[in-house]
Amino acid sequence: MPHFDTASVALIAITFFAAFVNGALGYGFSSLTVPVGLLFYTNRVLNPALVLIEVFVNIYVLFINRASIPRVWKRVYPILFGLVPGVAAGSYFLASIHPGWLKFATYAFLLPLILLQASGIRRPIHSERLVAAPFGAGLGFLYSVSTISGPPLALFFNNQGLVKQDFRAGLGLIRVVESSLTAVAYLQLGLFAGDALEITALIVPGLLIGIPLGAFALRRLNSEVFRRICMSFDLWVVGFGLSRVLINLQLAGSPLAYGPMAAAILLDIYLLSLFFKARSGSAFAASVMPNAVNLKPIAFAAPHRQRGVLTLGENAHSRRLRHFAFNGDADGLCAVQQLRLAQPGPANLVTGVKRDITLLRHLAPRASDDVFVLDVSMHENRGELMRLLESGVRVTYFDHHRAGAIPAHPGLDAHIDESADVCTSILVDRHLGGRYRPWAVVAAYGDNLTGVAHAMAKEAGLTAAQVADLESLGVCLNYNAYGESVDDLHFHPAELSTRLLPYADPFAFMADAPIYEKLRAGYEDDMAKARAAARRVYGSSGIVVLPNAPWARRAIGVLINELARERPNVALAILSPKSAGGYTVSVRVPATSDVSAADFCSDFATGGGRKSAGGINDLPDADVERFAARFQARFPPK
Repeated sequence: MPHFDTASVALIAITFFAAFVNGALGYGFSSLTVPVGLLFYTNRVLNPALVLIEVFVNIYVLFINRASIPRVWKRVYPILFGLVPGVAAGSYFLASIHPGWLKFATYAFLLPLILLQASGIRRPIHSERLVAAPFGAGLGFLYSVSTISGPPLALFFNNQGLVKQDFRAGLGLIRVVESSLTAVAYLQLGLFAGDALEITALIVPGLLIGIPLGAFALRRLNSEVFRRICMSFDLWVVGFGLSRVLINLQLAGSPLAYGPMAAAILLDIYLLSLFFKARSGSAFAASVMPNAVNLKPIAFAAPHRQRGVLTLGENAHSRRLRHFAFNGDADGLCAVQQLRLAQPGPANLVTGVKRDITLLRHLAPRASDDVFVLDVSMHENRGELMRLLESGVRVTYFDHHRAGAIPAHPGLDAHIDESADVCTSILVDRHLGGRYRPWAVVAAYGDNLTGVAHAMAKEAGLTAAQVADLESLGVCLNYNAYGESVDDLHFHPAELSTRLLPYADPFAFMADAPIYEKLRAGYEDDMAKARAAARRVYGSSGIVVLPNAPWARRAIGVLINELARERPNVALAILSPKSAGGYTVSVRVPATSDVSAADFCSDFATGGGRKSAGGINDLPDADVERFAARFQARFPPK
């Protein structure tokens, strides 16, 4: 029967809190428990209890993130090999060294590590496999001595740009192996003594309650703020623990011994102020208008409020303003991203859902302004384009859709390529000489140019895991643009563009921005429903009709791209009902087809597209049978 004293109560409280944090973030149990626990227990008593528990906790964490294991295991197996000698050496060290000096070493190592993590410094390691095994050895040594490996792992994985689910899966794989190896080593050294087993019983109840509670609470918490506050708690406790050990080992007397604690707290307060300052105010407005003053309120363009086209303005007295009119899908977003990274400054963004492509009618620039048009058909915007050019505005136009005859005008700089193997972001990438190539790769994946994207990624020297991350981001950005109106979307594309802007590196965006995880979760939920619906109606005709629901309108684009990859030699069409009647249609045709998707869709009033992909914005109910008959006549089942 455990004896309840001050140490026991403190251990119960901190392990419950640490379990809550672990459930929310996927790590943090030992890194929070150990600094407090060492105030009352030695490493030789505390470590075996924690290791025994962590074997099961880590298996649970790995199980719930098992879907990401195929994406990360090749990246972590060199670390796993390095763990073996590290755990062996660390376990022997634990059994041999004086407990006081072990506490000193643990606290002294943790203090700068947590400060480094809190500072947010990142320097991606290009030769990851070269350093993985030595890193694993150091990690194994640290874990077997202290049962802590979360902070260095978090630093390493965040540094390398792993997104949240992959981060947790990689963490789970490594921690299952390190805790299992350490448990075996402790058993061989006889460290599972009575005291260790007694405090294990104190920890288990809080663990069983805290982990699921933390996982539930994460849905209602800002994970980045919560993680940062936990770091501060950890840092202050470690500083106090180090100061107490300095006194106990007679290395320094009070109050001098509390110098490290005071320095850590002051530095943490400074880092906290930087963290919250970066998050304060309107990050949305700041990223849209980094150099502007007297920012206008965000407002929908009055004539088309219901269409959801968002216009973001800037100081009317600015000498020259840049206007960006762009498609709200992955290709449009990544094209704008590259141009704005190459030339930072104030901007006016005009965008909407993917199908809303007649965007130039929303622009009223001055003659001194510059307009950039990205990923919307020149054919569909010809009249408004001529209006802008004749008013003296300079227009730079990047696109790969049907253009028609390109106007010969001195104010127009046109970059048009209707080839089946390009997208708008690739044209921008060429224009910028590949300066922001990963964003172009994201766009290519989003635009279903998988082969082209793979080739670009290989040329850029990206690893298989990085490629998988970029593909996931591209698909999620593209998915977000589909809907009858912006009310169907998770995020307005203009807002999404402003969230992307601070990141020259898409891997940093995926690691830092909670918006990506929300997109990914929405995507996975919607696509599960869409795939089930497609299986029920998908036949040899290649035509799928989805239910009348917001998730179906969001999933239409990604679903047809997915089906097109599965059956590249078959023409496909997906019809998604509109709330007011009629259908939105997406069409994909094989690369070898004699009839292009653009030509086929243009036979209908609101249709258009490019060679291999097209769509019809509004197909009336009365035209559905005509559409199906013409589709099967032009693209007979194979």
